[in-house]
Amino acid sequence: MQRRHFSKGLVAGVSVITAGLMNPLAQASEVALQENKNFWLVKPTLPNDAPAGKVQVIEFFAYSCNHCFAFESIFNAWAAKAPADAYIQRVPVSFRSIVEPHARIYYTLEALDRLDLHDTVFEEVQVKKNYLIEPKPIRAFFAAHGINADEAMKVYESFGVQSKVQRANQLVEAYGIEGTPAIGVGGQYWTIGASQEALRVAETLIARVKASMGS
Repeated sequence: MQRRHFSKGLVAGVSVITAGLMNPLAQASEVALQENKNFWLVKPTLPNDAPAGKVQVIEFFAYSCNHCFAFESIFNAWAAKAPADAYIQRVPVSFRSIVEPHARIYYTLEALDRLDLHDTVFEEVQVKKNYLIEPKPIRAFFAAHGINADEAMKVYESFGVQSKVQRANQLVEAYGIEGTPAIGVGGQYWTIGASQEALRVAETLIARVKASMGS
């Protein structure tokens, strides 16, 4: 999902990174970091919001984004064996107000300790074409997956969830994210989350941030 048209540099970055998905042999070579092509600086830099000694790694995603859906299985596999220094988080992106309910759904599931349904929401929106925008289908989705719909909707409409959505929007703006999926690293860098190659770029950036910590 895009907020606005990508710059030429960003389009070039998509081509470079997507090549890693199309050509598995590309994964065998070393990653060459190219600013404004396969990674971008966060200006001004943000706090590395992670436990001591860890590097915050954020997957910026949107349930309405088909590229995010395609990338999710790749990201999940990587996250399961990510560098020990990585502190992995997800942030739902709402470039348009019409899809803000999806961010609310994510934070509702987080509050209810049901993020096991994260991939299920993707499938509901992308495969079943149940877009989960209006309250009625959202209630039905919660109920269909063993969640008390009344309780879930109270959380969904709560100030706490609204605050998290606002914070997510602010973080997207602060990182300068132009489209999804994207990966933020340590409050200093971001890259396009398009393939295994993107994750190799992210690993290189994680190492760079870790080295800057002096430990």
